Amino acid sequence: MIVPLTLSDFLERAEHVYGDRIAVIDEQSPPGGGLGQISYRQFASMARSLAAALDELGIGAGERIAIVSPLAF
Repeated sequence: MIVPLTLSDFLERAEHVYGDRIAVIDEQSPPGGGLGQISYRQFASMARSLAAALDELGIGAGERIAIVSPLAF
């Protein structure tokens, strides 16, 4: 059986295999504050939280969303 790997498959595996390892290192002192270091477990939790929020807003699979973020130079 051939099963395609999705982003969620990779994230779930990383959470289980590398849960306490650092996944993301954010700048510590940007305007508005930074996130610091985030483990794979925290990153997966944040991704699930974002997915749930989009579900609550009624955003369906395949629909487009945008993120507006100021550039800091």
